[in-house]
Amino acid sequence: MKQKLIDYNTVRKYWDSSFAGNFNYREGYKIDDENFALLRFKIEVKAIKKILKKNFKNTPSKTCSSSSFLDVGCGNGKFSFYFSNYFKEVVGIDFSKKSIDIAKKEALRRKIKNTAFYCADLKKLKLKQEFDIIFVGGVLMYIDDQDLLLVLTKLKKHLAADGLLILREPFFKEKTLLKKGDYPVIYRSLKGFIKKLKKEKFKIINLKLNEGYNYGIITDFYLRFLPKRIVFGLLAKPKFLKLNHLILKRFIQCKGYFIAVKK
Repeated sequence: MKQKLIDYNTVRKYWDSSFAGNFNYREGYKIDDENFALLRFKIEVKAIKKILKKNFKNTPSKTCSSSSFLDVGCGNGKFSFYFSNYFKEVVGIDFSKKSIDIAKKEALRRKIKNTAFYCADLKKLKLKQEFDIIFVGGVLMYIDDQDLLLVLTKLKKHLAADGLLILREPFFKEKTLLKKGDYPVIYRSLKGFIKKLKKEKFKIINLKLNEGYNYGIITDFYLRFLPKRIVFGLLAKPKFLKLNHLILKRFIQCKGYFIAVKK
């Protein structure tokens, strides 16, 4: 058997160290400005809602009376809390216990009663139900190639017959980039990943750029040569970032995507 490319213990340590204290939107982000993290979150939520409205029978305009939502890699519960307003049941899982502890604490503070959070390993996932929506929020980039098909099979098993799987991941167009050290991650090629989805008999129904993720790349670029107070005070604003994205998106090598698939 080939040596694994991803050291899961190192990944867990990284995310455990990223989640500390009380809930905030910047947890886990490379860019630690809370206002920017909230901006990025709102942009991503808007994109997810558009995908749901177009491809799911119960559009998220009001609480769905019987629909369920699984948030994979839920972190401190950002997306779980938001979509608890639209789904009857929301379950969040993450293999970082510290992030789950924050999510549980925040759910109590907000008095949200239709969410449940579990510390779980996606490779060994054994939930007792299927879900109408499964959202995977940037998790597969930390899954080794040897385990990727296993994970996709697990996700498929827990997806309802007419359910929708939404993957939120960064990809290169052609190549694959592996990073090791304290932050082990695989930035896969989009074409190669789509082949793996098709191998698992998933039907791709929506593929779109994740502007929120790409705004992060653009902001990080400006932080290389400008002070934080200028970047976040003047440049990291919706109109400026949107214009930059329109101009620069073809030049960004590793882009964020949303991929929506069905069985």
